[in-house]
Amino acid sequence: MNENILLQNEKNRFLADEFFMLSWEAAVQHNKVWNSLKTKNEQRIFRQKIKNRLEKMMLNYADKIIDSITHIKNIQLIQDFSKAEGEKLDIGKCQKLLNMMCKYYWCAGWICEPPHLPIDNINLKNLPKENYKELCDELNCKDKINWTEDLNNDDNYGKVINAFSDYAKSHGYESVAVWELCNWKRKSNKE
Repeated sequence: MNENILLQNEKNRFLADEFFMLSWEAAVQHNKVWNSLKTKNEQRIFRQKIKNRLEKMMLNYADKIIDSITHIKNIQLIQDFSKAEGEKLDIGKCQKLLNMMCKYYWCAGWICEPPHLPIDNINLKNLPKENYKELCDELNCKDKINWTEDLNNDDNYGKVINAFSDYAKSHGYESVAVWELCNWKRKSNKE
């Protein structure tokens, strides 16, 4: 086998591993994950199985744009898989995990444009106050949307995605993925 092909395969494997690690950390940071799986080895095996499942799922995004309904079903499939593997992840964590993986793979040129954006506090705070308040009222939140708790059903997740889609389109963006990529900034980099 050509040495360049081997090297490219190793580069891609390295990136795929990093993309999963970054996606996992983004999905679970500041959030409790482990309820059932107590040992480090059980947790490592669980993460590896989730990683394998996500990498297989990414193949479906490689050659065609996935619609919103299919993407939401994929989030549910991740949740169902996590439950079957002994540690049920909530919808908030599953959407963040899948949406971050899609964002990384898309930016690397490995998949087509994803249908959604990662829902988190940073992106929620990028919505104007009036849109945020309206969304908060629609989700029956008190005064703050908690993406790990308030998204714990498909309807609420869909409402949040629709709010972002409407906002992105009203500002001339063809999709929420493009809007998010152009407007996302780390908390420490916000001006």
